[in-house]
Amino acid sequence: GALQRQRGGGRMTLLSDALGITLDGIERKYEGEDTGAFDTGIVRLDEILGGIQPGTLWIACARSGVGKTAFALCIAAHVALALGLPVLIHSMEMTIIEIVKRIMASELRVDGRSLRSGKISERDWERISTGMARLADAPLWIDDDNTATVASIRANINEINQLVGTPPALVIVDYVQLMDGGSGNRQQDLADISRGLKVLAGKPIPGDDNARTAILALSQLKRDVDDRPDKRPMLKDLRETGALEQDADGVLGIYREDVYKRGTDKEGMAEISVLKARSGPTGTIECAYISNYTKYANLGHVAEAWIGLQGEP
Repeated sequence: GALQRQRGGGRMTLLSDALGITLDGIERKYEGEDTGAFDTGIVRLDEILGGIQPGTLWIACARSGVGKTAFALCIAAHVALALGLPVLIHSMEMTIIEIVKRIMASELRVDGRSLRSGKISERDWERISTGMARLADAPLWIDDDNTATVASIRANINEINQLVGTPPALVIVDYVQLMDGGSGNRQQDLADISRGLKVLAGKPIPGDDNARTAILALSQLKRDVDDRPDKRPMLKDLRETGALEQDADGVLGIYREDVYKRGTDKEGMAEISVLKARSGPTGTIECAYISNYTKYANLGHVAEAWIGLQGEP
């Protein structure tokens, strides 16, 4: 509108102009047009979330060893492979080779341990040879620079935008506590990183006012969680990481009972809790977690067979 003036980050917009823009978006959604939101591939979770919107910052949190990276990689692979949208994975903990092996295990249903050891069965070789072309076509970029900063992630987003004409639909950051803040004060660094990621998600890509990315940043939870009887993540577990909870548009907690209890009847099951959603409901869903494929999957007869609730698929 005539009263829109570009400033450093935001814009001043007259309400009548803003109403027009808002109504356009509502109408597009009503008519089923593409608003840029994408699903995660975990059906029950998508029913709560209604898709991940561009321009939003999501935090997925869990204790160490519960499967945060596996969760993020399953969503990343779904967005890149099933939806064909560009995805950028920033890993400060695992190398590119390790991540590729994880994606091969979960997407091709190849035992992750045999990929690491090299002792690969004939059936797995078959799955690798038939599935590699599908993986090779995925618009998925991986950066394993362990000193990643908000600025280096922004540079990668802009580079992908120039390469394919659209920014990544999803950026995975694994994980925020490993990011380089630069000030030396951990609390201050995390607050700056959190704010930086929020701004990065919300800011239009240069040259296209409508193109934004969604960021899924993983967060480690403090050890205190292990000291209480119920070890499911709660919002207050993020509060030590100060700004993350406030800056995030949504927070997901990941919990697997079989990490803590041997012989539980929840073996091979995971709980994903929507602990916060700025524009939607909260709630908890169950899905399957197939440990030898490090894969989160929808509950159904195939997944139930994988986790041993019935015969081998």
